[in-house]
Amino acid sequence: MIPGLPRANRPDADRAERKSKQRDAQREQLKSSLKGPMTEAMRQELRRHAQRVARIERIKSLATEQKDKDATERADKLLAKENARHDKWMSNAIAASTTTNTNKPQGVDPNAKAEVKGGAK
Repeated sequence: MIPGLPRANRPDADRAERKSKQRDAQREQLKSSLKGPMTEAMRQELRRHAQRVARIERIKSLATEQKDKDATERADKLLAKENARHDKWMSNAIAASTTTNTNKPQGVDPNAKAEVKGGAK
């Protein structure tokens, strides 16, 4: 935190605001694609992805400051690879969660009474 700067110009305030916006956007995206609650495995994957992306972005910013084009290009490739891995994992997890929820017998009403065939009346 830098003393003397107005709250709006402080890097910490910008970071917190940006983090909050990113989380809200991600939460809305997950709500629209998930049919049920988020699993622990999905939480771990989101955390893992966020940490990896943060590290790669930091490497990329340092390489840019040092004017290291080779490292910047490698970081870009690695970021694309990580995003592809994450997208594949999420699509598989979402597909698995929707098939789990839709594997219920179709056409059977759980509230319907069973038909009675013969027997004592």
